[in-house]
Amino acid sequence: MDLLLSIDVAAVGMHKGRPLDDIMDEVYSRLRRNLTTNQISILAKAQKGLVEDLDEKSAKLVKARVKRMIVYSFDPAAEQIHKFATKPSMAFALIAETLNERFVGSVKDLIRDVLTPKEYDVFRKYYHPIIFKLDSSSNSNQTTGFVLQTTQKTI
Repeated sequence: MDLLLSIDVAAVGMHKGRPLDDIMDEVYSRLRRNLTTNQISILAKAQKGLVEDLDEKSAKLVKARVKRMIVYSFDPAAEQIHKFATKPSMAFALIAETLNERFVGSVKDLIRDVLTPKEYDVFRKYYHPIIFKLDSSSNSNQTTGFVLQTTQKTI
């Protein structure tokens, strides 16, 4: 299992019917173990900025609400994957099919809706576009590059 990509971890977890919170925690932990020094620095700067502009408690709540919206968005797909994916490779294919532009756009909208305007602006300031691409007008290569670098390091 050490050779699986992060999305494989999610696919196997969904296939087995594990709770999404547990799957996200495992994926996040896996990503953190495989980040480069530069990627760790990017995340640390984003977290520091979030705390400086809000405060520690508010920053923690913002991140918790963002995570909750991601879990909420994936929940119906995860249930379908668990119900219909007869093997992990099928779960992987279903996840890949789910992660389309429309789905990602709806997750972005939900994140914007659950944060106050100030929280969203601060979150966007530090996490966009390097970690989360929140606008369609920005350069997607930066976000995609970060995601690809983190997942490729897990091979």
